[in-house]
Amino acid sequence: MRISKIYIIKWLLLLLFSAYVALQADLMAKAESMHRLQLRSDMPEKFSFESESIPFFAWDDRPSAYENDTLIDFFQKDNDFYVLLKSHDALDQYQLCRIDKKGDWAELSSPPFGTCQLADLGMVGVVALIMDDDGGLQLGSYHTVTDRWTSLPLETDRTFKLPVLQSHDGALFLFDRSEPDQLAEAIYEIELASTTVRFSWLDYTAIIIYMIVLISIGLVTSKKSSTSSGFFLGGRKIPFWAVGFSLYATGTSAISFMAIPAKTFATDWTYIWMSVFGIVGFGLLAVYIVPLIRRLLLTSTYEYLEMRFNVAVRLLGGLICIVSQVGGRMSVVLFLPALALSTVTGFNIYACIIVMGGVSIVYTVMGGISAVIWTDVLQVVVLLGGALVSLVAIIMEVPGGLEGVIQTSSQAGKFSTGSFSWSYVVPGFWILLLSQAADLLTWPRDQVMMQRVFATPSAKEAGKSIWTLNLIVIPGNLLFFFLGTALFAYYQSHPVAANPSLDLDATFPHFIVSELPAGVAGLVIAALFAASMSTLDSAMNSVATVVVVDFVARVRKNMSDAARLSVAHWVTIIVGVIGTSVALLLATFDLPSLWDIFIKLMALLGGGFGGVFTLGLLTRRANSIGALTGAVASLIITLWFDAATDANGFAVAAMATFSCIAVGYLVSLLTPASTQSLKGLTIYDR
Repeated sequence: MRISKIYIIKWLLLLLFSAYVALQADLMAKAESMHRLQLRSDMPEKFSFESESIPFFAWDDRPSAYENDTLIDFFQKDNDFYVLLKSHDALDQYQLCRIDKKGDWAELSSPPFGTCQLADLGMVGVVALIMDDDGGLQLGSYHTVTDRWTSLPLETDRTFKLPVLQSHDGALFLFDRSEPDQLAEAIYEIELASTTVRFSWLDYTAIIIYMIVLISIGLVTSKKSSTSSGFFLGGRKIPFWAVGFSLYATGTSAISFMAIPAKTFATDWTYIWMSVFGIVGFGLLAVYIVPLIRRLLLTSTYEYLEMRFNVAVRLLGGLICIVSQVGGRMSVVLFLPALALSTVTGFNIYACIIVMGGVSIVYTVMGGISAVIWTDVLQVVVLLGGALVSLVAIIMEVPGGLEGVIQTSSQAGKFSTGSFSWSYVVPGFWILLLSQAADLLTWPRDQVMMQRVFATPSAKEAGKSIWTLNLIVIPGNLLFFFLGTALFAYYQSHPVAANPSLDLDATFPHFIVSELPAGVAGLVIAALFAASMSTLDSAMNSVATVVVVDFVARVRKNMSDAARLSVAHWVTIIVGVIGTSVALLLATFDLPSLWDIFIKLMALLGGGFGGVFTLGLLTRRANSIGALTGAVASLIITLWFDAATDANGFAVAAMATFSCIAVGYLVSLLTPASTQSLKGLTIYDR
């Protein structure tokens, strides 16, 4: 296929995207405000009236203050039980309490409705059913994060005798009976009002213009990508500051834009330690590691492994890179924003995935690494700008402004930095330290990051790009952490605005589309697209580089540069299509918080292979036998550790890396040392 035809296809993709958005604007229904009952003629399949019981240690060992109280209802969220009690010494006084997995009790907000039935709803929500003396029904909701109750208007003129509220597979059902032991006389499904918010034409215009700009950058930079060297490295002429911006955009992705605010909204600032450790770690990378590797004039970071060990280690590294990027990273960063957007806007999740994947393929094929880096620069500006605009809007709506946000969040313990005790189950200081150390020690393993470093003019400029990254990471991460905390304060003071039926990862997008002005919401949603696409385009270009440089070029050694470029174009397209397809597959599953999934997925797919780079760069004794043995042993140990323990993803990632280093170095000590020259290949032989 000639390149001109590829251009035509790309512009057709953009037109299809515009047509799809216009269609969505016509078909999108306005958000409803009423909840309805729908009579059903059948029992939900596999439904059971049986419910879990409260563990005896939690109920029998209840505090003396509740010893004589009556248990009205209870429900379970993750490892915690929530119990609704009626006081024994006060008429119509009810109390909600939480019992954690240790059996400790915490008193929560009392329901304003009096007696009610409770049913689980989503990740953070609970629905309360209240019946008045005349048999009429009301609905209420409780948000487990903000600890706030709200009323839900229910549209019905029916009266009930002995209604029973139950949840099943995310749906709510109401069973009415005449006597407690009788079968249900009628079955109703409670249809909750739509959670989607209609976009204005200004919002759609902002998104369309943003996509057009991305395509335009691809067109402008296409002249610099007319050779394979230009496509892979931009002629090694990219300025260090642009590379630094691009490194941040790639490492940030939709994970930071959505999942980190969701984490700090729901929990606290425990994960801030990763940023603190990173300040020191990136400094060491900028001085010792990155300039060393840049001096080798590599295109693929796995070329270093052949220079330091042998070709088998290089090919294994390249293969792991391809699998982890195509089968893991690309799909997750596509799926995450598409899921949230479909939840809060009504966009078709599959269409969102296809649009983001398609547009990313378009400009990446056109401009190669130059298009990737310069679109990343734009995306960082939009990303941080969108987050900053949202933060200002939140602070302005919270009573007391910034002081109110800090005071409300402090009282709720939202600024806590976690536990300093040792635990591989709950993320804390020590596990995050080990995980971040493992990540920084193995940083050269990531072709996505290193390819940008290789595109700088010199080793000195490469080091400066890491310092630029460090300068952006510090305020950027603080912004995203504080954004989630501010959202908590906002929904504490505006409980009606919260939607307890949404997953945590949709918290920030819900605020964007429901609270920000028209046009501004579209711009911030474009920033969310940017967060996903900046990682996606990087992965496509890097995988294409690895496939061509580490595999195809070894088989076709006399391949012309034009042929190399053609293969790179087709690999980019194929990889983009596969990554998009895996994201579409993920959309068919019910998944919990994607931040945790992403961390564990990366650890399992990559194993501890990054430890091989640590062995090569930081030791003289490591050899190829030790490197391969360490990599294989690390995968086995990691799989066992994940299956045999309740370890979190950070602990799994640390175990993967350090097991590779430990086993690899031990085996190297027990086998003959390598006789090859190490000049320029370790930090001791620079």
